[in-house]
Amino acid sequence: MTGADAARTRKRTWLVGGILLLIVVLLGLVREMVGPYLPWWVDRGLLAAAFVVFAIGLGRGGSVTGRRMLGTAALVILAVWQLLSPLLWRVLTPSEYESALGVLRVLGTAEQALVFALALIAVVQIGRTAVIPGPWNWAPAWALAAVVAVQLVSALIAATRGLLDHMLVIVFVGVGGVVAVAAQAFLGVLAIVLALRPVRPSTVNVYSSKQ
Repeated sequence: MTGADAARTRKRTWLVGGILLLIVVLLGLVREMVGPYLPWWVDRGLLAAAFVVFAIGLGRGGSVTGRRMLGTAALVILAVWQLLSPLLWRVLTPSEYESALGVLRVLGTAEQALVFALALIAVVQIGRTAVIPGPWNWAPAWALAAVVAVQLVSALIAATRGLLDHMLVIVFVGVGGVVAVAAQAFLGVLAIVLALRPVRPSTVNVYSSKQ
């Protein structure tokens, strides 16, 4: 595969992955209006597909992780978790209200820790592999940092247990949702913009074995 072929493969991957991310964002924005007609697995399935596209690539050389084991596996597991998580919640949540509260708290904490660990591995590997041109190879890390920062502030405020703090938690939960959507939209738009940039012609001459 020549340099130009690899570049086109990467751009095809970024375009499809970026479009999938933006579709998920749009579905999330209209879910309240079309919720009864939109099964939970539609937007989660599209998000999982985006993760797989970015991880594996649409052709050789398209993977944002360079198909290195650690980063690729983290993105693929994140994709699988998008579909597996709701099913596990339904199976593991007790029917009794009081018991359910404790289980939901534990499951929520465990899920957040798992998703954060996988996302951190993925963004660090994407940044270090630098398949995406700099400085944009660190854009997923920026997005993750923004989302985590808002969540940490909410958790710190919630730990104080004051009425005013409770109101601030509600505000920060809303802000956290907006930041998460904005981060996803940013990555989707960035992927599409990078995909639409013109491919530079390869300067490497490839000769056949007969020459």
